[in-house]
Amino acid sequence: MMKINKFLILTLIVLNGSCSPAPKYFGHGSKPKRKDRVDKKRIENIEKIEISLMPPVKGFSRNRITSFFGLRKDPKYETEEFHKGIDINAKRGDYVFASADGTVEFSGRQRGYGHVIIINHGNRIRTVYAHLEIDLVSPGDEVKKGDKIGRVGDSGRATSCHLHFELREAEKALDPLKYLDVKSEDVSNEE
Repeated sequence: MMKINKFLILTLIVLNGSCSPAPKYFGHGSKPKRKDRVDKKRIENIEKIEISLMPPVKGFSRNRITSFFGLRKDPKYETEEFHKGIDINAKRGDYVFASADGTVEFSGRQRGYGHVIIINHGNRIRTVYAHLEIDLVSPGDEVKKGDKIGRVGDSGRATSCHLHFELREAEKALDPLKYLDVKSEDVSNEE
């Protein structure tokens, strides 16, 4: 019978996948915690979102953003929080425009948001317009990019008059600034 080298056997076991060096990197041979795992399919879906959004207010520029997407200090409670959208400085009563074609999914009051409108654009993509003074649309209404949907206000947990604007893919908040087409701001359906 042929003698087999112990090193060769160990090499074959490792190459076969029966023995994995990975556990030592996770600590004490444990698997990574659920929150540490990366769902590659979810990331790929997020990266594939293709939507060009019209700014939701007239005269939009980065200079009018008073609070950006991401971690920030809550203006009311001074605690660190994740801001799911951008806040755009505007005057009370300024029109708010639909950023893309879609169907109004919600129009009413929500805790913290005050008067809010949520538009479904298909493919699990939604835009959110919050702290409105008044809603001009109702659930089920079809809207076109540039349609007037509401007026700027300070309802809900707003500290001043502004528009809180969000972009969501399913329930995941995305930075709307990355999808805003500033050149399209003049396409609102003004009467």
